[in-house]
Amino acid sequence: MSHDRTLINYKDLSNLLNQLQFPMTVSEIHGLVLGLIIGEKNEEKRMTLLYELTNEGESFPHELREAIIGVSEYSIKGLLSEDSSFELLLPDNSYSVFDRLDALVEWVNHFLLGLGVTRVDIATFDGDIKEIFSDFREITKLGYDLDDDEKELASDLEKVMEYVKISVLIYNNKFNPTSKEIKGNQTNKNSSTSHPASLIINENKTLH
Repeated sequence: MSHDRTLINYKDLSNLLNQLQFPMTVSEIHGLVLGLIIGEKNEEKRMTLLYELTNEGESFPHELREAIIGVSEYSIKGLLSEDSSFELLLPDNSYSVFDRLDALVEWVNHFLLGLGVTRVDIATFDGDIKEIFSDFREITKLGYDLDDDEKELASDLEKVMEYVKISVLIYNNKFNPTSKEIKGNQTNKNSSTSHPASLIINENKTLH
């Protein structure tokens, strides 16, 4: 069955959600979907969990359901591709840096929710897996001051976004070992992407 791939971008999917008066953002839905994808291999179970978490157990309207399945398939393809072309569905540079940071926080928060309801036990893992989980929890606490330097904030935000993307690929490789292995230059996190909590998140939970 062919699913609607015309909505696999932030703005169009956001417009659909607004038209349907659906009480979630694109970032929240995509983060949740990715957490479910990594933690639960069965598509039917994933959709059931998604409905329970977002729509009181009821199926989505047809257009939204098709769009979400299309986004899921697109994301899975990105996770498994040779060049790991997976992308976060977040606002682009036409949005303010403050809106983009809010959206990233929403994405990470719902990714952790999706992963959590699939009963993945992070405590049983060591090394990068625990560190990423800890960093993600710090990212969900991020805020900003409206008088922050927007250019500097945008630069730091890009680093955190790249860290999140690479971390999701690492999680997928760990929890879905039948997936194609992530290339070494993506799993070896360099100083610009590793441990954002210590690099660019200050004690007040803002980027610096």
